[in-house]
Amino acid sequence: YSITLSDLETRKLHVSAWHSTDLLQSDVLLGELELPMSLSTLQCKDALWFSFHRPAPSLELQLAHSKYVGEVTLSLKYVTSDNVNITDINQVVSCGELRIWVKEARHLPSSRLGSQPADPYVKLCLLPDRSAKSKRKTPPVQKSCSPVWNLVLKFENMSVRELHSRALELTVWDNYRLVPGKKVFLGGVVLHFDRDNFSVATATAAAPSQVDRRSPSPKSPMRVSDEVRMWRTVLERHNVWVDGNLLLWPSMPKHHLLSD
Repeated sequence: YSITLSDLETRKLHVSAWHSTDLLQSDVLLGELELPMSLSTLQCKDALWFSFHRPAPSLELQLAHSKYVGEVTLSLKYVTSDNVNITDINQVVSCGELRIWVKEARHLPSSRLGSQPADPYVKLCLLPDRSAKSKRKTPPVQKSCSPVWNLVLKFENMSVRELHSRALELTVWDNYRLVPGKKVFLGGVVLHFDRDNFSVATATAAAPSQVDRRSPSPKSPMRVSDEVRMWRTVLERHNVWVDGNLLLWPSMPKHHLLSD
């Protein structure tokens, strides 16, 4: 990894062990661990043993580790109302705004014959509302498995209290239509404040039986995912960019996959 020391000290190294299966089945996750890249860890010259943790039976881990379909780099910032720049003379600012800096993605799968690269673009949606006012998207990047968008999208007049009960869905699509009227889903992820809010926000359109299967027991041990950690940090630290590099989920709940 080519990285500066100051940047490395803010990262964690995620290590996982897998059982390789045949082509018709997904690889099996055997164990995982996270190592903080602190100065003491980096300066240690002795060989160290670390214990793997058993995979947590959460929705995020099942989706993220069942198949690698790439990752997305982005930054989020909640801007308070007193720091919002008014560009429209008729604009009334009563709350702050959420800004999403969609930077790039890497190692996206090819959805076309002959392994040709896709024309990927990103769609954002503030769940559970799926109206036009809760959606944003980037333009497509032509023929790239590692596209760079470098674009800031924003949701205006959003309070922190409201965002606590919302979830940010990010999905990546191929702009090329293999089937008329339907675009191809490449991967996605959902940022949310906590698991209860996530299950409520994402299961609005699901049947009660589906909601029960996805909602974990309150007594079961929970791992705080990168998606939860990033969303919480954004809502707690205002007016600063919060960086994240997130694994894309290879599949989403069926009611999520609504194309344009």
